[in-house]
Amino acid sequence: MLASLEIISPTAFGYNIPWQAHLNLARDLMRKRLAYLRENACNLEEDKICSFLWSWFAYLDVLGSLSGGVPGTNSPGSWVLEYTLFSNADSQHEIDCIMGFTTRCVQLLAQVADLARHCDLQRIRPDTLLPQPNWTPTQNSVQLARQLEGELMESMARPSRPCRHVRNVETRDRQEMVLMNEAFHWAGLWEIRSSGSVLLDWQPQPRPPALVYWFDAVPDYGMNFTMPQIIKTWGTPAATSGS
Repeated sequence: MLASLEIISPTAFGYNIPWQAHLNLARDLMRKRLAYLRENACNLEEDKICSFLWSWFAYLDVLGSLSGGVPGTNSPGSWVLEYTLFSNADSQHEIDCIMGFTTRCVQLLAQVADLARHCDLQRIRPDTLLPQPNWTPTQNSVQLARQLEGELMESMARPSRPCRHVRNVETRDRQEMVLMNEAFHWAGLWEIRSSGSVLLDWQPQPRPPALVYWFDAVPDYGMNFTMPQIIKTWGTPAATSGS
Protein backbone atom coordinates (compact mmCIF):
# COMPACT_ATOMS: atom_id res chain seq x y z
CA MET A 1 0.00 0.00 0.00
CA LEU A 2 2.85 2.37 0.81
CA ALA A 3 4.51 1.63 -2.54
CA SER A 4 1.23 2.35 -4.35
CA LEU A 5 0.80 5.61 -2.45
CA GLU A 6 4.32 6.70 -3.42
CA ILE A 7 3.55 6.01 -7.10
CA ILE A 8 0.27 7.93 -7.00
CA SER A 9 1.66 10.80 -4.93
CA PRO A 10 5.49 10.91 -5.13
CA THR A 11 5.78 13.63 -2.46
CA ALA A 12 3.49 11.93 0.07
CA PHE A 13 6.45 11.00 2.27
CA GLY A 14 8.50 14.13 1.59
CA TYR A 15 11.12 14.82 -1.03
CA ASN A 16 13.85 12.19 -1.42
CA ILE A 17 12.50 10.20 1.54
CA PRO A 18 11.45 6.68 0.47
CA TRP A 19 8.51 4.99 2.11
CA GLN A 20 10.87 2.29 3.39
CA ALA A 21 12.57 4.88 5.61
CA HIS A 22 9.22 5.88 7.11
CA LEU A 23 8.28 2.26 7.72
CA ASN A 24 11.61 1.43 9.38
CA LEU A 25 11.34 4.47 11.64
CA ALA A 26 7.76 3.61 12.60
CA ARG A 27 8.78 0.03 13.31
CA ASP A 28 11.69 1.06 15.55
CA LEU A 29 9.55 3.51 17.49
CA MET A 30 6.77 0.96 17.84
CA ARG A 31 9.18 -1.74 19.01
CA LYS A 32 10.41 0.45 21.88
CA ARG A 33 6.90 1.50 22.82
CA LEU A 34 5.57 -2.06 22.72
CA ALA A 35 8.45 -3.36 24.83
CA TYR A 36 7.55 -0.81 27.50
CA LEU A 37 3.84 -1.60 27.33
CA ARG A 38 4.42 -5.33 27.51
CA GLU A 39 6.56 -4.96 30.63
CA ASN A 40 4.15 -2.56 32.31
CA ALA A 41 0.74 -3.61 30.97
CA CYS A 42 -1.71 -3.29 33.82
CA ASN A 43 -4.96 -4.31 32.15
CA LEU A 44 -6.28 -6.75 29.59
CA GLU A 45 -6.99 -4.06 26.99
CA GLU A 46 -3.35 -2.94 26.87
CA ASP A 47 -2.27 -6.58 26.55
CA LYS A 48 -4.65 -7.07 23.61
CA ILE A 49 -3.25 -4.00 21.86
CA CYS A 50 0.31 -5.21 22.37
CA SER A 51 -0.52 -8.68 21.11
CA PHE A 52 -2.16 -7.29 17.98
CA LEU A 53 0.75 -4.97 17.11
CA TRP A 54 3.45 -7.55 17.85
CA SER A 55 1.68 -10.07 15.64
CA TRP A 56 1.13 -7.58 12.85
CA PHE A 57 4.74 -6.42 12.69
CA ALA A 58 6.08 -9.97 12.93
CA TYR A 59 3.76 -10.97 10.08
CA LEU A 60 4.87 -8.06 7.88
CA ASP A 61 8.55 -8.64 8.57
CA VAL A 62 8.49 -12.37 7.89
CA LEU A 63 6.36 -12.30 4.75
CA GLY A 64 8.22 -9.27 3.45
CA SER A 65 11.57 -10.97 3.94
CA LEU A 66 10.33 -14.10 2.15
CA SER A 67 9.74 -11.99 -0.95
CA GLY A 68 13.47 -11.44 -1.39
CA GLY A 69 16.31 -9.07 -0.57
CA VAL A 70 19.75 -9.47 0.92
CA PRO A 71 20.61 -10.14 4.57
CA GLY A 72 21.10 -7.05 6.65
CA THR A 73 19.70 -4.97 9.45
CA ASN A 74 16.13 -5.63 8.30
CA SER A 75 16.38 -9.36 8.89
CA PRO A 76 13.14 -10.59 10.48
CA GLY A 77 14.99 -12.70 13.04
CA SER A 78 15.47 -9.98 15.66
CA TRP A 79 11.86 -8.77 15.48
CA VAL A 80 10.46 -12.29 15.67
CA LEU A 81 12.79 -13.06 18.58
CA GLU A 82 11.39 -10.11 20.50
CA TYR A 83 7.87 -11.21 19.58
CA THR A 84 8.43 -14.73 20.89
CA LEU A 85 10.14 -13.57 24.08
CA PHE A 86 6.75 -12.34 25.25
CA SER A 87 5.02 -15.60 24.34
CA ASN A 88 4.98 -18.32 26.97
CA ALA A 89 5.94 -21.87 26.09
CA ASP A 90 2.32 -23.02 26.16
CA SER A 91 1.43 -20.66 23.30
CA GLN A 92 4.11 -21.91 20.87
CA HIS A 93 1.54 -24.04 19.06
CA GLU A 94 -1.40 -21.67 19.31
CA ILE A 95 -2.57 -20.30 15.96
CA ASP A 96 -2.15 -16.54 16.16
CA CYS A 97 -5.42 -14.88 15.13
CA ILE A 98 -3.59 -12.08 13.28
CA MET A 99 -0.92 -14.07 11.44
CA GLY A 100 -2.92 -17.22 10.74
CA PHE A 101 -0.17 -19.58 11.92
CA THR A 102 1.55 -20.57 15.14
CA THR A 103 4.31 -18.76 17.00
CA ARG A 104 6.57 -21.71 16.30
CA CYS A 105 5.81 -21.43 12.58
CA VAL A 106 6.73 -17.74 12.44
CA GLN A 107 10.04 -18.54 14.14
CA LEU A 108 10.83 -21.15 11.51
CA LEU A 109 9.69 -18.98 8.59
CA ALA A 110 12.01 -16.21 9.77
CA GLN A 111 14.92 -18.67 9.73
CA VAL A 112 13.91 -19.91 6.27
CA ALA A 113 13.83 -16.33 4.99
CA ASP A 114 17.32 -15.63 6.36
CA LEU A 115 18.65 -18.83 4.82
CA ALA A 116 17.13 -18.04 1.42
CA ARG A 117 18.55 -14.52 1.45
CA HIS A 118 22.03 -15.74 2.36
CA CYS A 119 21.87 -18.30 -0.44
CA ASP A 120 20.82 -15.59 -2.89
CA LEU A 121 23.75 -13.47 -1.76
CA GLN A 122 26.11 -16.35 -2.62
CA ARG A 123 24.30 -17.53 -5.75
CA ILE A 124 23.74 -14.23 -7.57
CA ARG A 125 26.74 -12.45 -9.06
CA PRO A 126 26.95 -8.83 -7.83
CA ASP A 127 28.28 -7.54 -11.17
CA THR A 128 25.55 -9.02 -13.39
CA LEU A 129 22.81 -9.73 -10.83
CA LEU A 130 22.37 -13.09 -12.56
CA PRO A 131 22.54 -16.54 -10.93
CA GLN A 132 25.79 -18.44 -11.25
CA PRO A 133 25.02 -21.51 -13.42
CA ASN A 134 27.19 -23.98 -11.48
CA TRP A 135 26.53 -22.66 -8.00
CA THR A 136 25.94 -25.15 -5.20
CA PRO A 137 25.02 -24.35 -1.59
CA THR A 138 27.61 -24.60 1.14
CA GLN A 139 27.55 -27.58 3.47
CA ASN A 140 26.42 -25.34 6.33
CA SER A 141 23.48 -24.12 4.24
CA VAL A 142 22.49 -27.68 3.36
CA GLN A 143 22.67 -28.77 6.99
CA LEU A 144 20.59 -25.81 8.14
CA ALA A 145 18.05 -26.41 5.39
CA ARG A 146 17.70 -30.07 6.36
CA GLN A 147 17.30 -29.05 9.99
CA LEU A 148 14.61 -26.52 9.13
CA GLU A 149 12.82 -29.10 7.00
CA GLY A 150 12.66 -31.46 9.95
CA GLU A 151 11.54 -28.75 12.35
CA LEU A 152 8.81 -27.57 9.98
CA MET A 153 7.50 -31.11 9.57
CA GLU A 154 7.62 -31.67 13.34
CA SER A 155 5.83 -28.39 14.02
CA MET A 156 3.18 -29.12 11.39
CA ALA A 157 2.51 -32.54 12.92
CA ARG A 158 1.81 -31.09 16.37
CA PRO A 159 -1.80 -30.45 17.38
CA SER A 160 -2.59 -26.74 17.07
CA ARG A 161 -5.38 -24.68 18.56
CA PRO A 162 -6.74 -21.14 18.18
CA CYS A 163 -5.15 -18.52 20.41
CA ARG A 164 -6.85 -17.21 23.53
CA HIS A 165 -8.30 -14.22 21.66
CA VAL A 166 -10.56 -16.50 19.60
CA ARG A 167 -13.62 -17.82 21.41
CA ASN A 168 -16.63 -19.89 20.45
CA VAL A 169 -14.99 -21.17 17.28
CA GLU A 170 -17.23 -23.15 14.95
CA THR A 171 -15.96 -26.55 13.82
CA ARG A 172 -15.57 -25.37 10.22
CA ASP A 173 -13.70 -22.22 11.26
CA ARG A 174 -11.37 -24.25 13.45
CA GLN A 175 -10.64 -26.60 10.56
CA GLU A 176 -9.87 -23.65 8.28
CA MET A 177 -7.48 -22.20 10.86
CA VAL A 178 -5.66 -25.52 11.16
CA LEU A 179 -5.38 -25.87 7.37
CA MET A 180 -4.13 -22.30 7.02
CA ASN A 181 -1.44 -22.99 9.60
CA GLU A 182 -0.48 -26.17 7.75
CA ALA A 183 -0.33 -24.27 4.44
CA PHE A 184 2.20 -21.81 5.83
CA HIS A 185 4.35 -24.70 7.03
CA TRP A 186 4.28 -26.14 3.51
CA ALA A 187 5.16 -22.70 2.16
CA GLY A 188 8.29 -22.72 4.30
CA LEU A 189 9.26 -26.11 2.86
CA TRP A 190 8.70 -24.89 -0.71
CA GLU A 191 10.72 -21.76 -0.01
CA ILE A 192 13.68 -23.89 1.12
CA ARG A 193 13.50 -25.94 -2.06
CA SER A 194 13.10 -23.05 -4.46
CA SER A 195 15.83 -20.94 -2.85
CA GLY A 196 18.49 -23.40 -3.96
CA SER A 197 19.64 -24.05 -0.40
CA VAL A 198 19.00 -27.75 -0.99
CA LEU A 199 19.40 -29.65 -4.25
CA LEU A 200 15.97 -30.40 -5.68
CA ASP A 201 15.78 -34.09 -4.87
CA TRP A 202 12.42 -33.83 -3.13
CA GLN A 203 10.06 -36.50 -4.42
CA PRO A 204 6.50 -35.36 -5.23
CA GLN A 205 4.07 -36.31 -2.48
CA PRO A 206 0.29 -36.57 -2.35
CA ARG A 207 -1.18 -33.10 -2.42
CA PRO A 208 -1.97 -32.11 1.20
CA PRO A 209 -5.50 -30.91 2.12
CA ALA A 210 -4.01 -27.55 3.11
CA LEU A 211 -3.01 -26.96 -0.51
CA VAL A 212 -6.60 -27.47 -1.67
CA TYR A 213 -7.78 -24.95 0.89
CA TRP A 214 -4.98 -22.58 -0.07
CA PHE A 215 -5.93 -22.54 -3.76
CA ASP A 216 -9.69 -22.51 -3.21
CA ALA A 217 -10.02 -20.03 -0.35
CA VAL A 218 -6.95 -17.85 -0.07
CA PRO A 219 -5.19 -17.55 -3.47
CA ASP A 220 -3.66 -14.18 -2.53
CA TYR A 221 -1.44 -15.88 0.06
CA GLY A 222 0.19 -17.87 -2.69
CA MET A 223 1.74 -14.71 -4.12
CA ASN A 224 3.84 -14.36 -0.97
CA PHE A 225 5.65 -17.60 -1.69
CA THR A 226 6.77 -19.70 -4.62
CA MET A 227 3.62 -20.56 -6.53
CA PRO A 228 5.47 -21.78 -9.67
CA GLN A 229 7.29 -24.34 -7.54
CA ILE A 230 4.03 -25.42 -5.91
CA ILE A 231 2.36 -25.91 -9.29
CA LYS A 232 5.41 -27.77 -10.61
CA THR A 233 5.31 -30.14 -7.66
CA TRP A 234 1.57 -30.81 -7.40
CA GLY A 235 -0.03 -29.23 -10.44
CA THR A 236 -3.00 -26.90 -10.49
CA PRO A 237 -6.19 -27.84 -8.61
CA ALA A 238 -8.00 -28.51 -11.89
CA ALA A 239 -5.27 -30.81 -13.13
CA THR A 240 -5.14 -32.79 -9.90
CA SER A 241 -8.76 -32.74 -8.80
CA GLY A 242 -9.79 -35.81 -6.93
CA SER A 243 -6.27 -36.57 -5.69
